[in-house]
Amino acid sequence: MLFGLWRFYLARGDIATAQELANQLLAAAERQADERLTTPAHVTCGVPFFYKGELEAARRHLERAIVCYRSEHSTAQTLAYGQDLGVAAVCFLAWTLALQGYRDQAAEAAVRGLEEARATSHPFTLALALHLNGMVRHLRGELQMVGEIGKEELALAREQQFPFFFAGGSGFCGLTLTAAEGETEQGLELMREGARVYRASGMKLGSAHLAHLGAALVTAQHADEALAVLTEARAWSPGGEERAYRAEFARIEGEALLGRATPDEKGAGACFEEAIALARAQGARVFELWAVTSLARLWRRQGRTASACDRLARTIEWFTEGLDLADLHAARSLLGG
Repeated sequence: MLFGLWRFYLARGDIATAQELANQLLAAAERQADERLTTPAHVTCGVPFFYKGELEAARRHLERAIVCYRSEHSTAQTLAYGQDLGVAAVCFLAWTLALQGYRDQAAEAAVRGLEEARATSHPFTLALALHLNGMVRHLRGELQMVGEIGKEELALAREQQFPFFFAGGSGFCGLTLTAAEGETEQGLELMREGARVYRASGMKLGSAHLAHLGAALVTAQHADEALAVLTEARAWSPGGEERAYRAEFARIEGEALLGRATPDEKGAGACFEEAIALARAQGARVFELWAVTSLARLWRRQGRTASACDRLARTIEWFTEGLDLADLHAARSLLGG
């Protein structure tokens, strides 16, 4: 009963109530000292922390959930909770690690979670694993893989009538068409359709797809539509409780302001600085890298090359893995240019 209520309030974007229920689940698991209850309890604690942008707290709970999980719990969990929560823990941990900048570790966790999901032969568990894998691959800049995952997610969602995952698969397929295959308008229409389906589902959590759409619109030179999408994204979660992608929304707004017919460099700079501050406070190193790169490009355009290079170099220096990924390569090229 508590888990069902937790899932309802989380889907409605009421993260505070979901956290209260998660605390009750964790207390119950600790009272009963039953490891079969410990994984679900820590997942319910970790996921709200993730969406609030409290990444380190999310990571602690998700790691604990994984330690307590046993494969023999899978069938009972699927019957009780409608999904294998061990798989959910691994895949949400992968997304968390990716945002924190540990993108090689994130890829390893994502692969493991997807393999475990396939082994369950449970459609919802597999759909969730595919969706979270898509998020990780996007943060790694592996857009062809995002598209492949999106196609499988979309086919499964159609077969099982999962509107949330239909929206996710459409978004991932559209993202790849737009960014990697050069079919911009077709890709954007798929992403818009995904956003419409998501909106119609009544979900009030999961605004990351709007960040993907906003960024794609900026690249396609639809700056005003991108700004409208960002306005929607900020109003997505009741009370503004969902904050995991807030830094990325600020960065995309800055890029959109630069992409308007009359570029607003001052406004864009303020957005990039806001994005950096938000990302740094959350420990979202990937969003910090992207925002500092955007700011450095703006500063170089304004003739502030030395300041741009200094700030960018200090940001790049933090990363110790995923060094061959495209965004780090682009940042290093900017230093050399």
